[in-house]
Amino acid sequence: MNIIVKIKMEKDKKLKQKRLRLKPSHRWTESQSLQLLQAVSDAIKDSPESFEKPTSQRFYEKLQQNTPALQSVVCVAMKSKMRYLKALYVAAAAWKNKTGSGLLANGDESSVSAHVNKICPNFDLLEVIFGQR
Repeated sequence: MNIIVKIKMEKDKKLKQKRLRLKPSHRWTESQSLQLLQAVSDAIKDSPESFEKPTSQRFYEKLQQNTPALQSVVCVAMKSKMRYLKALYVAAAAWKNKTGSGLLANGDESSVSAHVNKICPNFDLLEVIFGQR
């Protein structure tokens, strides 16, 4: 009986092998995220509809050329980061449009902006990028 249990346990151990990543995912630092947002807002300052135009890959390649801190970051990682930041922005904007969940009724706008910045730390920069969309 013990031999059968040991064999089953050895088979289970063989099945639980970890996946080996050849290219590890990029870990964003706060300064890199801020530089990405600054570069995107500068790139679309004159025409907001030019965000990720003509293609997202070309758009982010131009940002890589102009921003030294982003040269080691892959275009796909930048696009994924912007998608994540847009989701944070949409959540914060939706919360703010619901009259601040009662905070505006008290007349304290600083608490509203503090809560919005808690939900989305770079709300002001993201509003420049996604605000007119």
